[in-house]
Amino acid sequence: MYEATLIVYNNAGSQTIVAKDLVADLVLPSGISLADTYQGQSLSRKLNDLKGGESDSATWYLRGDAAGSYQLQALMHGTLQPFNEEFACQFESNEFEVTAGQGLVLTIQ
Repeated sequence: MYEATLIVYNNAGSQTIVAKDLVADLVLPSGISLADTYQGQSLSRKLNDLKGGESDSATWYLRGDAAGSYQLQALMHGTLQPFNEEFACQFESNEFEVTAGQGLVLTIQ
């Protein structure tokens, strides 16, 4: 299982500049999927409103379905107040390797 975390920071120098209605969407390449978890999970996560200087994060648990090298993408959108301007950002992970069971030995007696 793999853990992917997106950390978002509002770099504004004033707490009156607020990023609101934030939604992060994880984009998975073929060969990677959401892991089954007790509480379930979704590719889309709502984040808290962020005043200048604040941060929040979203975490997903993933499984590798096929061996290979992968990169994840996350898309985030929201509204910047007090300007009432919509914005969107795109993030990309470092490349990582999935071995999908290589080196796994199961012995049944």
